Amino acid sequence: KVLAPLLTGNLAPGGWLALTRWEKQPPRDGLKLFAMAVEMLRARDLEPGSRLALIRGWQTSTLLIGQRALSGADVERLRAFCDERGFDPAWFPGIRADEVNRHHRVPRPWLHEGAVALLGIDAKAFLADYKFQIAPATDERPFFFHFFRWSLLPELVALRGQGGLTLLDTGYLVLAATLAFAVPLSILLIVAPLAALGRPHGAPRRLRPGVYFLCLGLAFLFVEIACMQRFGLFIGHPLFAAVAVLVGFLVFAGAGSLVAARLRHRPGAVNWAVAGIVLLLLLQTVALPPPPGVVEATAGRVAATLALIAPLAFLMGMPFPLGLSRLATEAPTYIPWAWGINGCASVLSALLAAL
Repeated sequence: KVLAPLLTGNLAPGGWLALTRWEKQPPRDGLKLFAMAVEMLRARDLEPGSRLALIRGWQTSTLLIGQRALSGADVERLRAFCDERGFDPAWFPGIRADEVNRHHRVPRPWLHEGAVALLGIDAKAFLADYKFQIAPATDERPFFFHFFRWSLLPELVALRGQGGLTLLDTGYLVLAATLAFAVPLSILLIVAPLAALGRPHGAPRRLRPGVYFLCLGLAFLFVEIACMQRFGLFIGHPLFAAVAVLVGFLVFAGAGSLVAARLRHRPGAVNWAVAGIVLLLLLQTVALPPPPGVVEATAGRVAATLALIAPLAFLMGMPFPLGLSRLATEAPTYIPWAWGINGCASVLSALLAAL
């Protein structure tokens, strides 16, 4: 789904798609692209080995995907190109073992070995056992640059003093480390004020409002960040999607909060709002967003995104003010504490959603 529209819609008959990525050793980007191309071609009942070519230079690799199979003349032109310009071929139909790893030598021809494995019958085992996460990116798991595996952590620790840590894939690890700092700090900032607040006479148990506002903080950003990712597929650009979703949630959740002020004395208002949120989330999961082709212009897709998230954001703006209104009646001294819990949960939620 990621590569097929490019291959079928944007190329002239007999054309080629060329994708170049920075390459590290052992390789990640080039092999992940190759794995995606193999899966896409097989899903269309096309033999991938004859339609793919992969070459590498000193710090880049380039993948070629063809609408037709490479001919013998194509292969000879590719060999000549690599010889004249000092590239190392990693895959093309009929490649020989003595043609790889000649110009820019590495300890092992990892890129060639990976390409051969991904075209073989044990491709799934290769993907599962490889040092990095190079399984094909899909619309459901679209983060191409997520290469980190937890099994790699001991090696990262061992390499920390050798000056190469910045070249390794530590982004995922940074998220986990930030979460490890944020969780105990949040617990401290949530629990410590209770000693000063005490428990007012007739106030509800502190566990109930604490859990309520914690869950609100976690859930709101979980949904918001998921909408950014999903509607990015519809709009076609992650930056436009982030802006549209942020604006939509801020405006319509704010409108929901204004309406909630009028409903604060109505029994069951929170229950109705939560029921509506659950139903709309099910609809978002099952039926939305629509395919990008439904609306042609980017501005139209942004407008459609705002309209589709408006009801959900409107209802999501209600539980927080309704909860604060009830707390103001039963235990007003808890209001700053509940607000702080919600803020801590929002910080944790942004990290957890990315993980």
